[in-house]
Amino acid sequence: MSQRTKTLIILAWICVTASSLRAVTLEDAAHSVVTSSPLNEASVATMDANIQALAPTVNLANPEIEFENLWGAPGTKMTIGVSQPFDWPGVYSQRTKVAAAKRQEAIAENYFNYRQLMWQAEDLLIQAYYQLQSIELLKVMSQNVDRLHRTYQRSYELGEGTKLDVKKIQIQQLDIDAMLDECQVEYTRIVGELKQLNPEIDFAQLLQSLTLATPQLPSTEIFSYVNHPAILLAQAQSTAAEANVELQRRENLPAFNIGYRYNREIGDNFHGLSASMTLPLWGNRNKTKAATAEWNASQVRLDATAKRISGEIEQLWATANKLQNRLNAYHKVLDDDSIMHMLDMALKGGEMTLMEYLQEVDFFIEAQIKMIATERDLQININQLNRYAKHLS
Repeated sequence: MSQRTKTLIILAWICVTASSLRAVTLEDAAHSVVTSSPLNEASVATMDANIQALAPTVNLANPEIEFENLWGAPGTKMTIGVSQPFDWPGVYSQRTKVAAAKRQEAIAENYFNYRQLMWQAEDLLIQAYYQLQSIELLKVMSQNVDRLHRTYQRSYELGEGTKLDVKKIQIQQLDIDAMLDECQVEYTRIVGELKQLNPEIDFAQLLQSLTLATPQLPSTEIFSYVNHPAILLAQAQSTAAEANVELQRRENLPAFNIGYRYNREIGDNFHGLSASMTLPLWGNRNKTKAATAEWNASQVRLDATAKRISGEIEQLWATANKLQNRLNAYHKVLDDDSIMHMLDMALKGGEMTLMEYLQEVDFFIEAQIKMIATERDLQININQLNRYAKHLS
């Protein structure tokens, strides 16, 4: 194998490896989870089935064939007839409108289900992303305390330290390990919920390549719920309910039956057309009232959905501001990388006791964990706000 060929193979391997670990956005990651999710596939299949079920509603009724053969002392009597029942002509056009409206309702419901799965996946991915940050922080702190433990263990063995100091550090190590275990258990739970959405995804690799932008509060002026999936679904349901009201009114009009009949009776033949009319006096009773009540209910649901979403936007915006202020305060204090170095120097210089040092380490670990949790909550909150920003009219 030539040197040039070896070089090309190595470059190709590097490109493949880099592409497999390329950074992905939150929306792309969630899309990869949901697109092949069994839950999404079930929703699409349900939509297709509902749309297919609408096709027979706009057709004519089945034709009717009649045959009668009677015999007696005078002779035989035979009747053959074929007829086609049909509703008032305007009924069929309205059924077509109802079917079209229900088709849009099925599409809107599937889109709503898809966005719900997307949002669930996004929230879980954010939680897992920041849970990994907490795990990495605790691993680093555990390594630091382990080095401190080895140092004091050697001092104790050389007679320069006390066994009590060694025990204190061991207790600190146990506390950090317990926190680490809790974080890992929570991470396992989150990944388990992601696996419920799509068991085929390698979430360890996906989270490794996931990149989240720094949370930034959007402007309140960009929010809109006009094209939010919940609003679109409620509007589609209302449109279908309104079309059904008109259909029920038209079905209160008479229906007809036209046919051809041949009759042979005691040697004589008769044939000709037949016609009949059905008067809907009792069969459709109260159907228009029921359809009207459903339409009114759909209007109320649409209004309630709009008010609920408007309230959610206000609540999310207020919460995001508080979380942003809290995160800014944490960063002012904890972004100083020299904190742990100063603690180590103070301990080595005898400016604080071991117990005081461990208490300070506990304090800063807890503060770091809280800062990560605050950024996680802010990221989720802003992501939820951006959902309304993405659905502008």
